[in-house]
Amino acid sequence: MPTQLPSRERPHALVVDGTGLFTKCFFGCISDGKREETPVAFAQSLAKTLRARQPTHVAIALDPRGKTFREILYDGYKASRPPKPDGFPRVEYAIETLLRDVGAPVFVRSGFEADDIAASATSTAVANELPVVITSDDKDLEQLVRAEPLVVIWRNRETVIGVEEVKKRRGVPPELFAYALALSGDEHDDIPGVPGIGPATAARILLSEHGIDKIMREPWWCPVKHVRQALRSHREQVALYLQLTKLRADALTIDIEQMRVDPLRLAERLLRAARPIDWHRD
Repeated sequence: MPTQLPSRERPHALVVDGTGLFTKCFFGCISDGKREETPVAFAQSLAKTLRARQPTHVAIALDPRGKTFREILYDGYKASRPPKPDGFPRVEYAIETLLRDVGAPVFVRSGFEADDIAASATSTAVANELPVVITSDDKDLEQLVRAEPLVVIWRNRETVIGVEEVKKRRGVPPELFAYALALSGDEHDDIPGVPGIGPATAARILLSEHGIDKIMREPWWCPVKHVRQALRSHREQVALYLQLTKLRADALTIDIEQMRVDPLRLAERLLRAARPIDWHRD
């Protein structure tokens, strides 16, 4: 049976990938020739989600300015991505200002990505036994999914991704997904992985009765013989890649009361405050 969203009639948390939503709105507005309307589109989308879910707690996670610890650890991280388009930083600043002006629970920390902040907020909610709905298109957040308390991804306000959906999509349970990416690589983030190991082979290794820690210490326990030598010679790289793929729930200490909101009031404030950007003003 497909995973269902938690009841909106009971207390639950909404964790928003704010940077992901902003980026999606930005490029959508560019395609319509209305780049200046990005803050309005962002506010409308977030308000629609708040009204649909009516969460008791919210966390909006944003990327920081400057390099993250992953870029410092590994120069190749996301290296092939094109530079941010013209106007992106200004719109980014305008949306963060909008969120803070309306009193939205915004969280960001220098050196950590929005995904890490989302992991921190999810950890806080789970520690307080609250179900969590994460809104994001980012696959990396699937490693946060769990059955109890329920944590799901709600993609495009349509697709619900729970534990069984992650297993079906990735071949491993959520708690092993970061390990799978470290082994097989992640083209989207320019993480090369181990030569000869793709997603299916990574899943076989991770689901082995011996476990990934034992296999990395003693590769001859690996059930896939032809990659034993590659694992042996790439131990340090796998350890590095895991630091890149695994989200940091310790990125930020968030108190549950910092996330408490009146969702309908917040939605109304967003819609009233959002304005197009005047590109002729400094």
